[in-house]
Amino acid sequence: MSDNVTFLKRGRQRQIAGIDTRLSQPGVVFRWRGTGLLSPLTSDWHITELDPDYQWAVISFSRSLLTPAGLDIIAREAALPEPVMRHILGLIGESDGLVLMAQD
Repeated sequence: MSDNVTFLKRGRQRQIAGIDTRLSQPGVVFRWRGTGLLSPLTSDWHITELDPDYQWAVISFSRSLLTPAGLDIIAREAALPEPVMRHILGLIGESDGLVLMAQD
């Protein structure tokens, strides 16, 4: 499936395009591979937390040649209410040192 990520870096909008392929291993695990010049880059990812109403999810991903391993919180809305964010951070055991980014 197509996986296009848009994000802000130093105030400028950037985009990374790739393709996700489901891997045949236990659980639901995907491998992202960049397209075009990014095709040598790969990262495996899976959903670690999922809202029962499918409004947000936490994705855990492995390191690539350019990025460290980490977590993404994705949501259908541009910004989640603060109580929801606190709930998610409690689920993943994080609160300090996180950089929260919202996309318009």
